[in-house]
Amino acid sequence: MRPFRSLTVATIATTALVMPITSTAQAAPTPQQPQTAIVTATSWTATVTTNGVRIRSNHSTSSTILGLAYRGQRFTITRSWYGNGATWYYGTNRSTGVRGWIHGAYLSHPGGDTPTCPGSC
Repeated sequence: MRPFRSLTVATIATTALVMPITSTAQAAPTPQQPQTAIVTATSWTATVTTNGVRIRSNHSTSSTILGLAYRGQRFTITRSWYGNGATWYYGTNRSTGVRGWIHGAYLSHPGGDTPTCPGSC
């Protein structure tokens, strides 16, 4: 009886190696990544439209505050970032020299409009 048992175990082990593995479980869908873009362009000037706007180290409200900007101060913008439905601009506050990111909702173009995501964002 022992040789038969050994043969059965060997047959089962060999069959397990050859049989394809199938599963009825489906892979979880991957969440859609938010659209983001960093655009580097020639510099332009924007004006701060409200008081006490935070200048940040990165394009996020959770990043470090580097300084504050006030209504009427001008920024030389050198970069922009669009993601999660928001546009952020990187530049230098001409009044204080502080460099950092500021949310686009608090800036206006020379033409008076709020800046929007450039290009095809």
